[in-house]
Amino acid sequence: MRALRSGQSLPALLRARWTDAARKQLSRWRRRDEYGYFHAPVPHELVPDYRNVIKKPMDFGTMEARLEQGAYLSYKAFAGDFRLVCRNAMAYNGPGTPYFKFAKALLEVGERAIAATVTRQTMYTKRLAQEKRDYDRGLREAQARRKAEERAVKAAKAAEVAAEAKAAKAAKAAKAAKAAKAAKAAKAAKAAKAAKAAKAAKAAKAAKAAKAAKAAKAAK
Repeated sequence: MRALRSGQSLPALLRARWTDAARKQLSRWRRRDEYGYFHAPVPHELVPDYRNVIKKPMDFGTMEARLEQGAYLSYKAFAGDFRLVCRNAMAYNGPGTPYFKFAKALLEVGERAIAATVTRQTMYTKRLAQEKRDYDRGLREAQARRKAEERAVKAAKAAEVAAEAKAAKAAKAAKAAKAAKAAKAAKAAKAAKAAKAAKAAKAAKAAKAAKAAKAAKAAK
């Protein structure tokens, strides 16, 4: 999982794995080749007819260069070149020669190493693929949680805005009701004052009429 978190793609991780295994194997094969039979291309000046027999020459030096240049697209291609080194030696040299015997022995050892590497690579590929699926699922779940949290925050904010709007509306309605009540009270007070004034005027008029009647009676 740590490898996936590094940001590398699955093919890149697999390539790095088998390339590392190939480098180690090539190093071991070169050490086994104590006499340097396969360390470099067969020199034309020493074996002029070699290219007439061997159409696809190969050696450990060329394999190493290909590894460093990233020329191998798969471990299978690397293993194929190793087999080519050994089989070329067996094809050109007779069964009784040290070249043939060493190539045959090295091929047997190499085939076992290749088979073991293929098995490990297959297991690693399956494990890494499962980890990739788990990692991707984790990412999807994290994204889903983040979106849910964003929706919750957005909904809470919308509810807060709605509550503030409702409170403002209620305050406005209360203010309007208070203003209406005040206006009604002012109108009632004005009406009461007018009624009182009318009553006073009526009483004054009645008093005046009574006074006038009294005066007229006295004059009579």
